[in-house]
Amino acid sequence: MPFEKDIGIMIQRDFESDRDKVIVIDFLKIIAETKWNVGTQQLSRAIVYLIDGDVNNLKKFDPISDPRDIIMEAEIKAGNPGHYFTKPFFT
Repeated sequence: MPFEKDIGIMIQRDFESDRDKVIVIDFLKIIAETKWNVGTQQLSRAIVYLIDGDVNNLKKFDPISDPRDIIMEAEIKAGNPGHYFTKPFFT
C-alpha cells in the first residue's frame, strides 16, 4: 500500500464504487512515488479529505504545482486544527 491504514479506511468509507476506489488509490500511488517538499502521507490525507468522496474532484489536483497549497486548503476546510494532516484520520 502506498499509504497508511487510516487513508485506506477513508477511501473504503467515502467511495462506494470499486472503480472510484481504484482511481483514488492509483492517484495516491503516484503521490507516494513522487518527491515532494512535504510528506506523502500528509499530502495523501489532505487530498482524500478535499475530494470528499467525489472522484471527479481529483481533476483539481492534476497537476500539483505546490503541495503545500493543497495541505493549507485542507487545513482551512477542516477549521484550522493545526495538524496539517500529519496525524491519522483516526486515533
